[in-house]
Amino acid sequence: MRVETSIFLLGLVSSVFLFGCEAASEPVQTPSGSTPATTGPDPDFAGCQAACGTSEAFDEAEIITQPGAEVGDLVRCPVSGAVFRVAEERPLVEHEGRHYYVCCAGCAGRFAVAPGRFAVPSA
Repeated sequence: MRVETSIFLLGLVSSVFLFGCEAASEPVQTPSGSTPATTGPDPDFAGCQAACGTSEAFDEAEIITQPGAEVGDLVRCPVSGAVFRVAEERPLVEHEGRHYYVCCAGCAGRFAVAPGRFAVPSA
C-alpha cells in the first residue's frame, strides 16, 4: 500500500510541474487560418487554476476586479484566469502605474513580456 501511495504522490507532483503554473510562455500554436487571442487569459497557463487557484467555493460576484485588489481579496489572475486569494507572497506586477496581483512567478514573467495583453486599458 505504501508503494502505491508513493507512486500516486509522485505522479501528482509531476503533473503540477508539467501542467501547473510554470507552463511554457511561448505563443500558442493555433489551427491554420485562426488568429491567436491578443487579450485575456493565456491558454498556455491554463494549468494554474489547478496548481495556484483557490479550492474554496466562491461566487463570481466575490471576485475583485484588478487593478485595485488588496491582500485578502479574491481575484482573477490576468494572465492565467485562475481565481485565487491575494496573499503577501503572491507576485505583484505593475503597468502604467497600476498594480496587478498574479497567481505565480510564471504569470508575472508572462505579464512582463506582454503587459498590454493582460492589463486593463487606462481611461
